[in-house]
Amino acid sequence: MLRGVQEKVFSERGGAVREMGQLVIPHLLTREQAAELALPPQSLSLTELFSVIQNLRKREQNPGRYRLMLWQKLSLPVMTAALIMISLPFVCGSVRGAGSAGA
Repeated sequence: MLRGVQEKVFSERGGAVREMGQLVIPHLLTREQAAELALPPQSLSLTELFSVIQNLRKREQNPGRYRLMLWQKLSLPVMTAALIMISLPFVCGSVRGAGSAGA
């Protein structure tokens, strides 16, 4: 339920403003959907992000920031593994170099 609503209507004859005390919009959002949208995307799990993206698409809204956070969370393990693989030659190379210098 919305309160203090102003409806602006434009036609060929001009514009008009209609004041409404209340406006009821059934099935706009469920309580769960409203709670998900109130939270920042960083705090949502992968499944919650996916459901928010699907709900926004159904309502023809832009899910851009939620989609970006989903891909960031999905790519984090891949990036971590890549950084570990890149760092291995430096760690192993410094151990061999330290052992041969002392002998």
